[in-house]
Amino acid sequence: MLLSIVECGDYRLFNGVRTTPERVQLKDNVDCIGPVLAANVAAMRNQGASYSNAEWFFFKDADCNISVDALLKSIERQQGQDVIGGQYIVEKTNYLGQAYHWIQKQWVASGTALDPRLLGGALLVRRSVFQSLNGFDESIGWGGEETEFVGRLVSSGFSGSNDDQLQVVHDNKMTFCGFLKRAWMQNFHRGKYQLPGPKSTRSLLNYFKAPVYCWPAICLFFAVGFVANQFGKIAR
Repeated sequence: MLLSIVECGDYRLFNGVRTTPERVQLKDNVDCIGPVLAANVAAMRNQGASYSNAEWFFFKDADCNISVDALLKSIERQQGQDVIGGQYIVEKTNYLGQAYHWIQKQWVASGTALDPRLLGGALLVRRSVFQSLNGFDESIGWGGEETEFVGRLVSSGFSGSNDDQLQVVHDNKMTFCGFLKRAWMQNFHRGKYQLPGPKSTRSLLNYFKAPVYCWPAICLFFAVGFVANQFGKIAR
């Protein structure tokens, strides 16, 4: 098998009992495993990957869509890489969803040299590399587990790149509480687990390349994130 798409379900549906996820054959050399249910996103990704012997894993969230052909073309374009990062394309979302999209877009833009800011819902990883690093850190769970994982990729000397043509459609109807939760969890764990953040004031200002109407939400995100990061350092 060349590729297994691991789809994470909604952790709120997890009842503490591990079940075998469904496997659907999409092509001769591609299958989809999931939706996987576990206590958190990191655990779902690790569990889904454990059911596959494919050469590549692609980690997908339930609210994301991408064509199989797009994934296969990305693997072909990026031959020789150990990890390939993509980006989200947000369609028909609300104001907060658009602002969060721009924040994530800047994360990807800062990751062209395999900076630890690739998106877990748009990530192709070789199985051999994934297994050598023991997958995602389930103690982090959600909100920084991707940063921590790619950081280990970098420090271990694996090769990687971003593929601008690897675009995942993210149907994210962001609520106000969901927006604040992301700002808090991602930055709390960044402080607690000493994960890297913006490298400079200049890189931070790049977030404001977004349309002006997104600026209030971006400022709110970083204000909440700053407080969360300080609490994370205290909890360390």
